[in-house]
Amino acid sequence: MKIFIFFVVLAICLTLNAYAAEAPISGVTAICSEHYGSHDTSGNGQFSPNNVVNGDGLTHYGVDATHQTSDYTWGHWFQTFFIDQGQTIDKAWIRFDLGKEYYIDEMYVWNFCGGGAQDAGMKNVIITYSEDGVEWETLGKYVFAEADVTGSQIAATNDINGRPIQFYGAYARFVKITVDGAKNSGNYGRGSGGEDNQEVVGLAAVMFTEAENTAGGVGSSEESSGSPPQKAIIFTVSGIVITAAVLTAVFKFISKKNPKTSVRNKIYLSSVSVLLLGLLAWCPLMTVMENFSILEFDDNRNYKDPARTYEDVPFASVMNKMEDGKASLENMYTNYLPAYDRVVGRLSDTENSVQMKFLSLFSPKTEIPNSDDLNGEDFIDTKSINFTAMYTREDAERRYYIIQPYDFIEPAMKMSPENLRVNMLRQLGEINRLIESCPVDFYLYIIKTMQDERYFNDIIPDEYCTADLFNEFWDGIKGEAGKDFFKIDTLDKKLKKAFKTDHHWNAAGVYEAYCDIIAMISKNSPEIGKPLPVKNIKTYPNIQMRGSWAAQAGYARFYEEFFVYEYDLPPAVRGTDIQSNAARFDAGEFDNINGGNPFFDCYHSYYHARRLYAYQNNTGRNLLIIADSLSYWSGWLIAANFDRTYLIFPWDNADIDFTQYIINNGITDVLVMLYAPAVVYNIARTSDLEHLLTK
Repeated sequence: MKIFIFFVVLAICLTLNAYAAEAPISGVTAICSEHYGSHDTSGNGQFSPNNVVNGDGLTHYGVDATHQTSDYTWGHWFQTFFIDQGQTIDKAWIRFDLGKEYYIDEMYVWNFCGGGAQDAGMKNVIITYSEDGVEWETLGKYVFAEADVTGSQIAATNDINGRPIQFYGAYARFVKITVDGAKNSGNYGRGSGGEDNQEVVGLAAVMFTEAENTAGGVGSSEESSGSPPQKAIIFTVSGIVITAAVLTAVFKFISKKNPKTSVRNKIYLSSVSVLLLGLLAWCPLMTVMENFSILEFDDNRNYKDPARTYEDVPFASVMNKMEDGKASLENMYTNYLPAYDRVVGRLSDTENSVQMKFLSLFSPKTEIPNSDDLNGEDFIDTKSINFTAMYTREDAERRYYIIQPYDFIEPAMKMSPENLRVNMLRQLGEINRLIESCPVDFYLYIIKTMQDERYFNDIIPDEYCTADLFNEFWDGIKGEAGKDFFKIDTLDKKLKKAFKTDHHWNAAGVYEAYCDIIAMISKNSPEIGKPLPVKNIKTYPNIQMRGSWAAQAGYARFYEEFFVYEYDLPPAVRGTDIQSNAARFDAGEFDNINGGNPFFDCYHSYYHARRLYAYQNNTGRNLLIIADSLSYWSGWLIAANFDRTYLIFPWDNADIDFTQYIINNGITDVLVMLYAPAVVYNIARTSDLEHLLTK
């Protein structure tokens, strides 16, 4: 009985440690832009920027702390600007120095909340980060929530949806928040003392947390894949200990009930105990062997700092060493336990499958056609089918749903309709700016998602359908631009032209889009010719296609056959021809790889992205494509009808003189070909068109 109690207590302690609240990064300092009030820009005086990071006004220094709302002179920073002197809060900033580089996970924000002056809080902002304070990367544009000061304390207000700002493991020491707009846009309308000639903006507190999984770094969720980071200790040490406790109890019970078999049971129990202890000892042994360069292992990079740090308390140094030890233990089992990632993925997959089967038992049965026989233009009537849409996971921008029948995965954008419209109008303005300044023919091709179609709510009724927002965007495009979009206005079209588990189009969808684009451009430039015919359809029956949505949902049960289209392309200029892994796929190098990694990225692994394609066509037409990852399978094909084709990716966040680039490279046609969540709603911040500078 003693050994059973020991195992249970040990499992509880390890589990509680795994779920311990994460401590924010400490020792952060702040400075702010020069301004026209009488307040510090770098010190610790009243209203100085360091009040935002020193814990003043908070119940304690932690992300679950609350901030007092009664007194704006305590624990707040703000700046005052005088309109009659040509001053404005627009582009005012506060910059944070974390003391050293971190892989940043989240930023928690307590907006200005003191003394009834919550309307001085920041509203529209731009967040950037840097390793050295010189070269800056843009995280994105955000809307901070206004503080609700009806009580004496408020929790972190964060963004407009109440969520902390996600940094996705960005590696940085410095973070800057810049106000994006004047009064009522950059703040919630505050003029100091109610005077119309002043604008005021400020914050109460900001905290940063460190990412537990730093493998991926910053990037659009559109491009991310793999299982989300898990609490490894739950599935490793605690799992092993709990198993040992249960087996101990079972064998003790059997031995008491049947004394004759007690010897055999003891032998069996001893064997199992040795196995379990071996698993517990495996990771420390591998750690030692790698430290002495005896063996070398792949690094999962799931490192975690101590959950908490003790200061100004008795035995602080001893307690901090204990916290260091617990963090080291978790890091060791996270990074060295064999097949940890696959075990976690399979557990999540099994959990989702069981839930889906349970839901299916209570869903009305519907006779549906075989999805292999989808031939009609309007074959699937979504209103007559009872769909099961099970929520599984979410990331910073989307919630993921497993859909039956037809076995596919579909996300829904999490951003509120109000904020989606704000982003849409901003993106519409950017597109119209490019159209107006473009000295050559301009074309727009948007890859719509199911959320932009009316039947979306027939399948996922609890999420917001963006069809009206898309139509508003479409109708607002000005000028003589040629425009078209990827047609998935019925579910059968979507299933035939897009992957069921990935956000990219499949080979059939690529070819249709290619034909659409060439037909659109050839109306003004017939010299580019007609679309190339498909030469061959190549299938890979031993590869099960599971894409980025399956990886984000953590669900491996849905898959489809992987195939590509082949064409007779015109001869390419040396060094600019299409690059692919076709030979390796053909040789079977990736066959049955799914057993080791069910989310192997077939789409990104087959073709390689280029920034320039040049064919010996002599059409006299050079194309510029403003593109995203959808161009990996289509850019080289569209380029086959032009002499030279250049690709610019907005996610580079590099400023480009749009007009001068066109002139310097002899561009005759510009094509914006982007994914709707990027170009229309910019939810993943991969389509910041403001970097294309115009005069």
